[in-house]
Amino acid sequence: MNTTNPSSTNTTRHFLQSSQWGAFQQALGHQVLTDEGQGWSYLGIVEHGYGPARYLGNRLYCPYGPSYTDNEALAAALAAIRAQAKKHGCSYIRVEPLPLGERANETSLGLQRQSRSAQPALTSVLDLTKSFDELTSGFTKTNRYLWRRQADFGLTLTQHYGTAEAADFVDMMAETARQTGALLHEGAYYQTMLDVMQKSRSAGLYYASHDGQRIAGMLFADDHQAKTRYYFHAGSRPAARKLNAMAIMLMHAIHDAQTEGMTTFDFFGVSPADQPNHRWAGFSKFKRSFGGTDRAYPGTFEQPVRRPRYALLQALRKLKG
Repeated sequence: MNTTNPSSTNTTRHFLQSSQWGAFQQALGHQVLTDEGQGWSYLGIVEHGYGPARYLGNRLYCPYGPSYTDNEALAAALAAIRAQAKKHGCSYIRVEPLPLGERANETSLGLQRQSRSAQPALTSVLDLTKSFDELTSGFTKTNRYLWRRQADFGLTLTQHYGTAEAADFVDMMAETARQTGALLHEGAYYQTMLDVMQKSRSAGLYYASHDGQRIAGMLFADDHQAKTRYYFHAGSRPAARKLNAMAIMLMHAIHDAQTEGMTTFDFFGVSPADQPNHRWAGFSKFKRSFGGTDRAYPGTFEQPVRRPRYALLQALRKLKG
């Protein structure tokens, strides 16, 4: 599996640094801070601690940000982020710097790498500038068969924007959580995203139906600036497995993204290919069955703003293991 360096693949900020994502976070009740300068920009979310950590102050978190062009730009961005964090009473900053040019040396700027990434440190992306025939040649043999013979499965595929058709998807996600034991978002999270991003058509739903019943659903996000479609969330009902509804639905989302002018399809998170026991391994194998290329991100870093509080927080983390 090929893995590409982020410094050679990103030419624009990530969707989680977009104004659409910021509006969504504000609708969820979060305080969102933004700033930009020469060669850098960021969107940060003020996050509150849980449990005992709530007494040690908030953090300013920049998911897949700041975006920057060189070492000097990242240094300037971090200074601005720290200043805003201090102004808003945060104890530390959490960042995931995204290079738009040469990657900086993050630790030389005082950032502390975290052992766990807040956002996926690895994803899989499809190049939609290829013809669709070229894309399908990268699919697994099974997926190529499903695409050719999809009519045999009697599925109906539909696309929707807004919250009017969201109830079935919310139910599917709840059912998926019950079946897998995964900790997924509450229904209001998905509904808020669809509502806030309806006007800009930055988020929507796909459904696969059989005999008039919706059996699989997918929430996608479209970054029109970066011409990228993201595979954000998906859920299903038991009948979906036998009918291969998830794979067929996802191939339609890829095909439609290309038709609508997107140049990249991002599966938004995979586990390392050499870790077969990873909790994401099965789902990652499914995502990779569509022929994408792995893309690595620099990871998650932190930096204290109020050192005594941050030191206490670090001690608390060690106690919790």
